[in-house]
Amino acid sequence: MAPFKKLHTIRSNYELWKERIEAVQRGEAVIHIRVWNGKPYRSKTTLIASLSAEDGVGIQEVTFEEGNIYKPMVDGHSQVPLHLANNDGLCFIDWEEWFKGYDLSQPLAIIHFTNFRY
Repeated sequence: MAPFKKLHTIRSNYELWKERIEAVQRGEAVIHIRVWNGKPYRSKTTLIASLSAEDGVGIQEVTFEEGNIYKPMVDGHSQVPLHLANNDGLCFIDWEEWFKGYDLSQPLAIIHFTNFRY
């Protein structure tokens, strides 16, 4: 179980997620939140929530200055990386590990599950 309340998730391919979230906000789609039952990408998933515009689903762009995980910017405003990690439901060490494989020179999508925004 995550040590913090998960307010959002961060994913690559900002432009794709922007289109999907805009469809949710127009009432044309919903977001299904799932968790792995075992090993990620190698086990079945369980649906834990279906979210719509009424739940506050939204998107913000996150970039990292100079591709540095310690210098996040959300919609052009500097953020504390620990806050992003905790709001993603993770301690900072796990969050940092998760993003090792990401290309931090490209914008990422913060997909919000509530009305919370940075």
